[in-house]
Amino acid sequence: MERSPRETSWGSLVDGASYELFRMAFGWTLVVEVVRYFALGWIERDFAGPEEHFAYFGLDAMRPWPEPWLQVHFAVLGLAALGMALGRRPRFCAAVFALGFGLAFLWEKSTYQNHNYLIFLLALLVAGVPATRRPCGVPRWGLLLLRFQIAVPYVFGGIAKLGGDWLAGEPMGMWLAE
Repeated sequence: MERSPRETSWGSLVDGASYELFRMAFGWTLVVEVVRYFALGWIERDFAGPEEHFAYFGLDAMRPWPEPWLQVHFAVLGLAALGMALGRRPRFCAAVFALGFGLAFLWEKSTYQNHNYLIFLLALLVAGVPATRRPCGVPRWGLLLLRFQIAVPYVFGGIAKLGGDWLAGEPMGMWLAE
């Protein structure tokens, strides 16, 4: 019996509406994030201002661009995020964003946040999954990989919060006290 291209195997196309919605929402979220880097002065504070940078092991030679190239770097990130959100060559835009954001991530170890690592991984995933426009389809493996990648940090984050302090509401108490 011959399989139709839409049957549910790992490589067949499945409805890509959820993937497209994720790509658009992810792109707009990244646009807002890049605007925040400019508006809140994070580019100056984290990359241009400090004389000393804390490098990751083996990456001591990697340093942020000098001004005004840092501004250009983050402007390109914003344009790539906008292209991803609008669906204008989204895989190319996601690849540009992933490379640029990954580079900024590696420039300064002291600004590490696990959600920035997740942003980098998700941008790589959007760059690598071949989604089609008409009819809207995505390989089953791509959709499953995206779901898995989003689930992993939340599942392990939830498990990590099963400690006594979290279950007693201690972090919330500290935050509300502030």
